[in-house]
Amino acid sequence: LDNLIAQAIARGSPVVILDPKGDRGLRDAARDACIARGCPEIFKYFHPSFPTRSIRLDMMRNFSRATELASRIAALVPRQDNFTEFGMMALTNILEGLFIVHERPTLVLLKRYLQGSPATLVTRACSAYAARTLGKEEAARTITEHTKMIAQDKYNDKAVAAAHIQHYRHILQKTTPHSGLEGLISQFEHDVSHFGKMIMALMPVLTMLTAGTLEKLLSPDDTDFTDHREITDFQTIIANGQVLYVGLDSLSDHMVGAAVGSMILSDLTAYAGDTYNFQKKPVDVEVFVDEAAELANDKLIQLLNKARGAGVRLTLALQTISDLASRMDSTDKAFMLLGNINNLIALRTLDEKTQKFLSESMNKVIVRHVKHGQSTKGETDEPMHFSGTTSESLEEKEVPLVAPPLLGCLPNLEYIAKVSGGRVIKGRIPILGSARSSTDLHDAEHPIPLARASRAR
Repeated sequence: LDNLIAQAIARGSPVVILDPKGDRGLRDAARDACIARGCPEIFKYFHPSFPTRSIRLDMMRNFSRATELASRIAALVPRQDNFTEFGMMALTNILEGLFIVHERPTLVLLKRYLQGSPATLVTRACSAYAARTLGKEEAARTITEHTKMIAQDKYNDKAVAAAHIQHYRHILQKTTPHSGLEGLISQFEHDVSHFGKMIMALMPVLTMLTAGTLEKLLSPDDTDFTDHREITDFQTIIANGQVLYVGLDSLSDHMVGAAVGSMILSDLTAYAGDTYNFQKKPVDVEVFVDEAAELANDKLIQLLNKARGAGVRLTLALQTISDLASRMDSTDKAFMLLGNINNLIALRTLDEKTQKFLSESMNKVIVRHVKHGQSTKGETDEPMHFSGTTSESLEEKEVPLVAPPLLGCLPNLEYIAKVSGGRVIKGRIPILGSARSSTDLHDAEHPIPLARASRAR
């Protein structure tokens, strides 16, 4: 991965690195490649465990419609009959209300309005829509009349929201209805206990994505001028040719790491869809996923089988097929993901299923060998008489080009690869290093070139 990432950065491609472990060596290799290119400022670092050094990543900034954002979050929820669809509908209603009042959606706002009553949002949305439709003065006058008649307590948010709803239905709905606003109103009037049960699967995901340091890392407030950490998003990273390293800290917090990683993959999938729709010449984006079984989901499969035309190139590092099957709760889905991979590079693996899959993915070959035979025979009634025969035959047998057990015997850094076109390569990965210590190289008048020192270690 160090070599592949360094090459991608040297080519000038935007690079996104997803690392569930938070490997320091991988992070430093990416940063050093940016320095070697002469652009250290393009390296961006995100890690929940180091919030003071991390950038803030807004994964809900780029979208074309409300359902697109809702589907990103709903995709993180396990499929449970109609609960997922209901959760997506609830998210869409909140998002439509935020769009009406021209407020940028964040994960924190979505959780706030789903967990509590959206009365305040309903009031603001009805008022904003009335002002756009009737004009500010007329809207203010008619809303005041309804508020006086219906809302006896102006400090009761629900009563005030109900007054604005009546104003919308009596004055605006018949002539200028708004389906998004009506969805929000319907959600406000829904039975609270039943609504809470229907979004029960959605709330844990939103809670994980907004808890602790993630609240400001994933839902940045660009109006908070006391927070000097950079705010960015994937459109900005890709447009500026930057390198984003994402450490997910899955060893410390597996569930949160998987949720953040899945959200990032959902955002990348949305970027690919937007590129298909609106960009004639896409930019090549290199995405590297270490320990890919930790982040395997439907969005990753979508990226693999649909994002190539949008310029997204994925490199996945896996341990075994069993890891994928366990993560996705389906062997078929694991093979579906593997079936969308174009090039396979196999280092040493001891898992029998993985060995068998890699061996069967390569062509079989015909092995020819000569078979020699010899026999002698003595006659029973004539002991001194002997006869003998010799034979020679050429046999052909179909065998795997690479036997499965051989994949468990590869030395360190040696690999067998099947690349596009069916070509099979046996090779060794070079270790980029130097023939001298760092102090020697620093003091030397003529340091050894990197290419010549590639096998020094």
